[in-house]
Amino acid sequence: MKSLRKLYISISIVGLLLISIIFWRYDFSLLFENYKPILYNEHVKPHLERKIQHVYVVNMKNNPDRYKKISSELNSEGIKFSRFNAIDGYNLKIISKSGEIFTGKDLKSGKAKLKMGEKYKVYCPNVVMNYRYIPKMYYAPLVAGEFGCYCSHLEIMHDVIEKGYNAVLILEDDAEIYKGVAQKIKKLEQYLPDVKKWDIIYTGLSMRKNSYGYFRKFQPVIRNPEIKRITKFPLKIWGTYSFIINYSGATKILSEIESSGIYDPIDLNLYRVMSASKLNAFFADNVNIGHDYIYSDIDIMGRKSGFQHQKQVAYLN
Repeated sequence: MKSLRKLYISISIVGLLLISIIFWRYDFSLLFENYKPILYNEHVKPHLERKIQHVYVVNMKNNPDRYKKISSELNSEGIKFSRFNAIDGYNLKIISKSGEIFTGKDLKSGKAKLKMGEKYKVYCPNVVMNYRYIPKMYYAPLVAGEFGCYCSHLEIMHDVIEKGYNAVLILEDDAEIYKGVAQKIKKLEQYLPDVKKWDIIYTGLSMRKNSYGYFRKFQPVIRNPEIKRITKFPLKIWGTYSFIINYSGATKILSEIESSGIYDPIDLNLYRVMSASKLNAFFADNVNIGHDYIYSDIDIMGRKSGFQHQKQVAYLN
């Protein structure tokens, strides 16, 4: 009897371990999700809460070539979109706690410098950001282009809230749209969970493989072949060149930035928010739009270029 009892205990322990590993490995949060496929039929109205209602293309007016390229790619896929005039970081007004007033262009020219530990207010058209340079959070003070990138995305999120969109796709003009992506996005729409169960879905990511491999970064979602949950484990991911956001996600991000301020570029800021479980974040790896990161407005406006920058970020994170 004692030997049988020990056997039962051993089997139970092994069973519990296996169940724990399965729940650690996979995401069961959408197990009972009632997916409602979008019917592309003139007689049937689509389920708007599961449909991408708008596509924004973020483009600076001094980059017409980039806009021409991505416009051509999107038009060839039959994807309707609108151009969003990116906020020029050079023109942003910045005020230090001590009362010094300058612009992003002053940062590039060296006329003004961001001091370690000093608090600043950065004025986007509809959003005011509180910024503080803390080397422990990010290795260098942000540059005009990074402030402009923040403002561009926050202004779009402000627009999403104002217009009440359930889901929008945001593309930066250096995103690379490949042939067949429209069909993949349509398929993804059919598997969009209820809007209460997600905030942001990346449709493109740059990342660095860690010692554990990619499997600790993304949890496969049971019953949903189109998305994977982004976990809280160290991801080493960055990029805001292609993602879907809903009303809830836009509200949460604006609220978080308003309450906590900013310390690092927007992509790393979003990752910190995700890591703190304040955003329900997923990755649509079947879509996975590409990124031409070599030609960056942010680099031109003062940041270390491409590989140098990524190497530094990877090292410090």
